[in-house]
Amino acid sequence: MTAPSKAAAIALLMVAAAAAAMFGFQKKTAGPGRKAVPSIVFSDDRGRKAGLSEFRGRVVVLDFWASWCLPCRKEFPQFDQLQAQLGARGLAVVPVSIDAQGVSAVEAFYAENGVVHLPKYVDESRDGPRALGFRGIPSTIVIDRKGREAVRIEGPVDWMSPAVKAILTRLLDEPE
Repeated sequence: MTAPSKAAAIALLMVAAAAAAMFGFQKKTAGPGRKAVPSIVFSDDRGRKAGLSEFRGRVVVLDFWASWCLPCRKEFPQFDQLQAQLGARGLAVVPVSIDAQGVSAVEAFYAENGVVHLPKYVDESRDGPRALGFRGIPSTIVIDRKGREAVRIEGPVDWMSPAVKAILTRLLDEPE
């Protein structure tokens, strides 16, 4: 393959991947086909076990991330903004770190980046992402008020884009 055709093939693959990611994001928002999210357990910043059942009745943005992950670091301030803007309407952004250093890495990251609206959760075992079938990070599931998967995303997303905020608003407007 020549250099220009290699570049064209790579560009085409990138466009296809972006389109597939966006299609997958929109496709999962339809209500009737939603499936229940399995129970995931993680720890809070005091070492107390926590789980998704604590957020029942809220729209949950469950994000698996790590402080060393550059795409995670880029989208994390948007999660802080989302929680500040939509938390009162019933949104719960639940960021679960898979950092091997545990809560100390999360606390350092929050302090360094001025994160003030988000709780601190850790899954040092990394069982949560595996149980949900994720292959890498960032990986996010948006869960509706009834505990069902509405959106699944592997990779970074512009969480402040009008399209994404419209999907979240639509989920927040659904009855319990």
